[in-house]
Amino acid sequence: MLKTFTQQLDKITVAVIVSVFLITLFTITSIHYMFVDRLIIQDAHTLSTNVADKIRGEFFPGDVLVNSAKKTRTSLKSGQRASRSRSFNRDSQNILDPKTKTLPQFTAKPLLGAPKLKKFFDEHINEHNYLNALESFAVYLPNGTVYLPQKKFKPGSDLKKFTNSYRFVSSVQSVFKNGKSLYAFRENNQSTQTQHFIPLNRDGRVLAVVLLEAQQTTAGAKVANAVSSAVYFTTFAGLPVILLVMYLGWLRFKETTQAQEKINFLALNDQLTELPNRLTFNNILKHTIDIKTETEENNIAVFSIDIDNFNQINEIIGHEAGDQYLISIAERLQEFKPKSATLSRMSGDEFALILPEISTPEEASELATLLLKQIEQPFPHIQEDITCTGSIGIAFGENEDYKAETILKNAKLALHRAKEDGGNSFRFFEPKMDQALQQRRDLEKSLIRALKEEEFELYYQPQVELNDAKIIGYEALLRWNHPTKGMVSPVDFIPILEETKMIVEVGEYVLRRACKEALTWENNEKIAVNLSTVQFEHQDVPTMVAKALSDTGLAAERLEIEITESTLMSDTDAALVMLEELKKLGVNIAMDDFGTGYSSLSYISVFEFDKIKIDRSFVATLQDDERARAIITTIIGLGRALDIMITAEGIETNEQLLLIQAAGCHFGQGYLFGRPVPLSEICDNKPATLPVEKPKINPALISSRVA
Repeated sequence: MLKTFTQQLDKITVAVIVSVFLITLFTITSIHYMFVDRLIIQDAHTLSTNVADKIRGEFFPGDVLVNSAKKTRTSLKSGQRASRSRSFNRDSQNILDPKTKTLPQFTAKPLLGAPKLKKFFDEHINEHNYLNALESFAVYLPNGTVYLPQKKFKPGSDLKKFTNSYRFVSSVQSVFKNGKSLYAFRENNQSTQTQHFIPLNRDGRVLAVVLLEAQQTTAGAKVANAVSSAVYFTTFAGLPVILLVMYLGWLRFKETTQAQEKINFLALNDQLTELPNRLTFNNILKHTIDIKTETEENNIAVFSIDIDNFNQINEIIGHEAGDQYLISIAERLQEFKPKSATLSRMSGDEFALILPEISTPEEASELATLLLKQIEQPFPHIQEDITCTGSIGIAFGENEDYKAETILKNAKLALHRAKEDGGNSFRFFEPKMDQALQQRRDLEKSLIRALKEEEFELYYQPQVELNDAKIIGYEALLRWNHPTKGMVSPVDFIPILEETKMIVEVGEYVLRRACKEALTWENNEKIAVNLSTVQFEHQDVPTMVAKALSDTGLAAERLEIEITESTLMSDTDAALVMLEELKKLGVNIAMDDFGTGYSSLSYISVFEFDKIKIDRSFVATLQDDERARAIITTIIGLGRALDIMITAEGIETNEQLLLIQAAGCHFGQGYLFGRPVPLSEICDNKPATLPVEKPKINPALISSRVA
């Protein structure tokens, strides 16, 4: 609960809580000062003023002081003189005695009229006063005499306070000198007390100074205590809360700071390997180039490193083990790279190296060979029957292309060439690679236009029953009739469609058009359409197929969807779910290019395919490769055991046909039966069977080759 509350705190909340507390405390303190303390002081000042007026008007200079002075003189014994204090020098600026350099003292004498004066105060003045009451008073004369009420002379009284207290004596001296009233304000644990020193003037001279002491009344004390208690309660009750809030706010600030530091780290580093990310790599590369430019050096190289077939490996060993594999790769590359080099993870299984001290191809080749060997070494997370390799593209900083973007682009082009050449190798950038890249970009733009302008065409290749050459269906194949280049090979543009994800839109176009054109066939042959792995990754394939069937009216049993093993390897679970939904629609599912992947047999065991198509690479070597014949025979036997239709692709010769038939395969496809042609050519006088000339070949030879 405390943690949840801490997480909800922010700087504004803490500031508001602290501000409310401080404002409340300030308000109560101000009330205490303005409406209590100042009210007590003001009330005491009013009391003193009234007393001073009464003294001036009715008692002074009247019989009170005169009678007191006379009585004092007559009470002295014969031959004795009343001791006089040292007189005050009204013109002196120093209250210390000029001779002894000490504070002068007053001589105390009784004020005979004190009871009368006190009674007058009680009857006429205090009736308007409820916070203060007159407690005592005294009259100071310039000759050093102070007249006090009679009770002040009793034992235990505070007589000395009036005669030699520094505070009292200095205040009286100040009033004598300046002729202005003074008052002092003192507060103790019990009550508040004020002393007022009031000058009695005549003809511009100060004849006496009256001291009035006012004590806080019970009502005043209650008011003051109530407000003081509120101040104390607010302080002592609210302060722990504020301290707690401030502590929680500090915890929240600490968490926020740590979170911000983590965000900053993730913004500049890869989350999995903690290596610098692409943004940091680009900044470091630009900074390194700037330094090299200032020193007129160009010895800098960039490696673009990629793991071969990592997506397939990742699916086989699992994503968690794949992540551990990438971490291990990063650690090995970090260990064997030069100290001055910067290693970065650019994306997925792609890494990059900045090498500021390598300038020759020999040095780069030596390092690239070392790194490839480290990538190829076994890892504890990888199964023994899987080999992990890498590819490296190398580019140098040249004077004419000495820019970070150019060097990195060149390294990527060299990497692409290394992967095209089979991987597990490194290649140096060559200018013609840049030309190939520009051609590819032009091709991408042309493909976008081709889709809009409907430049794509469908060609159909027959699939036949081998015994009588009867056509049982057609496979729809995509062709591109470029307006200036003519027919473009599918090998050149289909990989680009898949890499750019345009295959999703193009694939849907092919499916709908194939279903629509198949309706024109009189014999209701099946139509086979290839779906790309990219479509299964970025599209709801069952929904797309169902809509195509619904819109065109083609029967589901006439449609055959062909997929490759890579479709299942990209995301096996998701792909199997979509394949099951397609089966529910009544669509036939065929596995194309069977036998060329890692684990074709395992996928047959988890999904019930309707057809298996033997890859053309086995058929092409059937006549001369005993291993190919053995594999074909095994696949055909497997299909027979699992009740799966087997079709051999790439049959181009009569000898291949007879060998396939001898192995027990009953369906085939290839140039021997017909090349892919547009719809118009198969609709005009389309035969139900194809004339295939049977070759003259020794049956014994066939038996020996198939056995």
